[in-house]
Amino acid sequence: MEKLRFKITMRRVMSKKKIPFRVLSSEPYLPKKVEDFQFISGAKLTGLYGPLGIDGFSKFVYPDGAVYTGQILGNKYAGEGNIKFHHGGVMKAFWIQGVAFNPQYVFADGLPYECKNWDYCTMPDRRFLSEYQKGLNPSGNIQLSDDHPAPALPVASYDSGEGYYNPFSREMIHPITGEFMRLLDTYKNF
Repeated sequence: MEKLRFKITMRRVMSKKKIPFRVLSSEPYLPKKVEDFQFISGAKLTGLYGPLGIDGFSKFVYPDGAVYTGQILGNKYAGEGNIKFHHGGVMKAFWIQGVAFNPQYVFADGLPYECKNWDYCTMPDRRFLSEYQKGLNPSGNIQLSDDHPAPALPVASYDSGEGYYNPFSREMIHPITGEFMRLLDTYKNF
């Protein structure tokens, strides 16, 4: 249910000093529906937009590909909403004035994050998610990655979890497409 808002307009008093003052209008504030509205930053909006900004149930796509779906009031997240990140993770929360309360994050592989007592892949239990779900493999069948059997790595590279790292070229390579992702800096001790 949309709240009734009043549009504030500026009018000048016809006097010697012409001092501005505010007058409340009795016209209801009704934001307009927009689809794929693109901001200067590259972000996109599908939802309700009015003189006070984004106002109502909307889908907001950030320039990096993250998507917020939910209620937005006065350009701030409000009520239940979720953010789906470009890498597949999802954060659900109840928002009040843009602040997330009781956030729940689920990684792209389905592993839910727990803020308290996080024990996934920590000492002394370093099992992968698939080992939590399916149990440990028998002796002699060691699991070296969450995918079993482990994927073949390119020569002289390391699996960083988000891609393959080549220390000679300092490049991060996408594990599925094999495309260049970014260059990594090396830290030097002086």
